[in-house]
Amino acid sequence: MTTTYPRTPGLARSTLARIRAGVLVLAVLAASLGGCVEGTRRWYSGSCNNNGGPCGDGGLCIEGLCGRSCASSADCGDGVCVKQVCVPPDYVCKTDYCDDGNVCTDDFCNTANAACRHELHAGACTDNDLCTVGDECVDTSGVFTCKTAAKCDDGNVNTTDSCDAVTGVCSNKPK
Repeated sequence: MTTTYPRTPGLARSTLARIRAGVLVLAVLAASLGGCVEGTRRWYSGSCNNNGGPCGDGGLCIEGLCGRSCASSADCGDGVCVKQVCVPPDYVCKTDYCDDGNVCTDDFCNTANAACRHELHAGACTDNDLCTVGDECVDTSGVFTCKTAAKCDDGNVNTTDSCDAVTGVCSNKPK
């Protein structure tokens, strides 16, 4: 026995239209939430208005967008993982991300990919030691350091030279 159902052409078309509209809505929603769009994962997961504050997914609000939480830059698509939060490369360069803490380097950040570069800072530096003088940045086989000279050396081999680290006062006692 064959059962036939009456055809309702308008119903089939309206159902297909609803399915297409639903797929479009899902694609727009995914894009607005920072999901995968055409194979590209975004560094952010959505929008926010509490710059510097936390986002619901464990990320951080950065310039109006929720930076995803991450373990490495591979988790960030077009961003960079810094302190377990995805950020855009140009934002990284607005922070101290490339600061290596070395007074003898000038630190640079590439805004396209957040790559850091460190160059010798030519000239004077300070090692914050009251017992040294003539502090100067030098390149020693690719290592940039603050070279110093002893402040209290009187050039006399018959004295013992010393310096009080707290006051910077020299002592040159006879041997």
